[in-house]
Order: sequence, then C-alpha cells, then structure tokens
Amino acid sequence: MLRIIVSILLFLTACAPADAPSSPTPQMVSVFASGAAQPWLSETNTCAQGLHIDVINANDPNLADISIRLGEPEAPTSFQYQIGHDDLMVVTHRESPVQNLTIEAVRALFSNPQPAGVQIWVFAQGDDLQQIFEREVMQGTKISSLAHLAVSPQQMSDTLNNDKQAVGFLPRRWKAGTTRDVFTLSHIPILALTKTDPNNMIKELLACLQK
Repeated sequence: MLRIIVSILLFLTACAPADAPSSPTPQMVSVFASGAAQPWLSETNTCAQGLHIDVINANDPNLADISIRLGEPEAPTSFQYQIGHDDLMVVTHRESPVQNLTIEAVRALFSNPQPAGVQIWVFAQGDDLQQIFEREVMQGTKISSLAHLAVSPQQMSDTLNNDKQAVGFLPRRWKAGTTRDVFTLSHIPILALTKTDPNNMIKELLACLQK
C-alpha cells in the first residue's frame, strides 16, 4: 500500500506544471519634460515599456535622471543627446492682420509698441521656448514690456485660437486648431540631458529615443 501511495505522489509531482518564468523586475527612471517637449513623453514611455523600465514623471529637471527640452540650455552640459527636432513658429489667429514675416519683421513686432489689433504673447524667462526665441530670433533685441505672458504651450495655443489679436510662438507639435504660422525657425534640436554619464539602462532608453 505504501508503495502505491508513493507512486501516486511521484506521478502527481511529475505532472504538476513547472513554475512560469518570472518577468524582469522593471527598473525606474525619472524623466522631466519641459512644456515644449511634452509630446516626447509618449515616445519615452513607449521605449521604456519595451525595455522593462518604469518612467516616473519628475517635476524638477534637477532631480530627474533625464531632462527633455527644446534647444540647448543657457549653460550647456557635457551629457546631452539629440532625440529629435522640432520647428519654432510664430503663430497668429486665423483672422489676424499679421501676414508672413521675415526674421527682421518678427523682431520689430515683438520689440516695438504693438500696432492696433495686435497683442504679442511670450513665455517666462528661463522657459526653453523663450530662450530659443530670444537667442535665435530676437538676437539681443529687448522684447516689449507690453507683451502678455503665457504660462504654458497649452495656454498659448488656446489663446492663439481664440483671440483674433494674439500673436505668439510655439513648437510645430503644439500648433493646433486653425491658427496660421507666419514665420518658422526650422530644426530646433530636442535634447535629452543627464547630470552624469548615463548608466547602461538609461543609455538603452536614449538609444531607443534616437531611432
């Protein structure tokens, strides 16, 4: 009888399914994206899923493993990687009297008292969009103190769609609705910055974003 019981137990053990292989434990990477670079967060998440990485959205670029922004910062870092590009466009409401502009005309529009029926909109100092606009378009010319301040690309986009007098600037990926672009600064790099030489996991994530 004992032999029969032992045989049954051995048979049941042999027939028991093997444990399923455990999946890799996801690694965590904190990522900050400026307002201009928000569209690249979805691409970051797609790459991260394929690499078994959990992306944590960071609110402070100084505390993030990766910081994504439009254009070079005022104080460039040695660890920066281009993951794409976008265009910076001066944009108006579809019924704005402002027509296609040269860079000199844009500079004059944003530095002088605005003509009747026109309100210029800009971003806060330190914003990557504002840095690019001042450095590449204004080139040292001071922006008018009468300019209105947008706190985010979404607010700028909404204002340009709803206010016939509004003239501002946005990345192409943020242009929406029926607004018109009247000036374009092409191929501004989208950069991923790290504070130190990235480890292998972050390198794999950056390599995926560069494809």
